[in-house]
Amino acid sequence: PRTQVVFNNTLPYKHEIPIYEEYDGPKECFKHTISNGMELNPKMVSTKEANIYRFKQDKFDGYDTWVGTNEWGWLYVPKTCTNESDSKQPCSLFVYFRPCGGGSGETDSHFDSFDRWAEKNRIVILVPVIGKNLCYLKYNGCHEVARGCWDGYGQLGKDYALQSGKHMKFVGSMLKDFLATYGVD
Repeated sequence: PRTQVVFNNTLPYKHEIPIYEEYDGPKECFKHTISNGMELNPKMVSTKEANIYRFKQDKFDGYDTWVGTNEWGWLYVPKTCTNESDSKQPCSLFVYFRPCGGGSGETDSHFDSFDRWAEKNRIVILVPVIGKNLCYLKYNGCHEVARGCWDGYGQLGKDYALQSGKHMKFVGSMLKDFLATYGVD
């Protein structure tokens, strides 16, 4: 449905997540997906490094270095969403598909400002990571995927946007594990 997608073609930005004084892409994304258009609590001035966790991705179904699934993924958990918090309010979960090759280094946990909004708005950010790879040895025409991009054009198969697609199967497995681990049905 149209209410699930926002397409704003009035901005002068190209292929990027705009984070500017006049337009904050992460804020607008969270307003649409998490808060149903309601205003958010103010963002943090800086990232809280203690709330960033790196996790192994090779245990998830669909892990396949031929299609770029990286060894490590990232998780941002606001303090109020941990067992250390007294809060009884639930937290939201946001899956962030980083731009091409993003997050594939051991210390590359940049969340493109999403974490700064997540902290005070009780949003956990799950970041599955795709890195540079040699998919072209197995799949013809996977140029963007080889650079570490998510398959958004069917380069790994016609089912790229379905749960059976190479990247979606991997992320789906990760989500199921995360939700089962934290008691969410």
